[in-house]
Amino acid sequence: MPRTAPVRVRTRERGQAIIEYGFLLILVATVVIAVVILAGGQLKALYQDVADEFNFLATTSISGSPTCPDGTPAILRGHKYKCN
Repeated sequence: MPRTAPVRVRTRERGQAIIEYGFLLILVATVVIAVVILAGGQLKALYQDVADEFNFLATTSISGSPTCPDGTPAILRGHKYKCN
């Protein structure tokens, strides 16, 4: 009988470790979700700026000025060309 008691203790410790890892994973996921929710607007604006830059690179000729997808010329605002 003394041999079975330590096995049960080790099994409980393994189960406890798995539960602790699960709680840690839930905590990390919660923090990531909170950061994405709080910074969502800024991330969306950043992604839109990057997409606009790629669009202007694709539509800009070497000698011409950048144009918007509807064919109107883009307006330089600061260091970026923007469509109205």
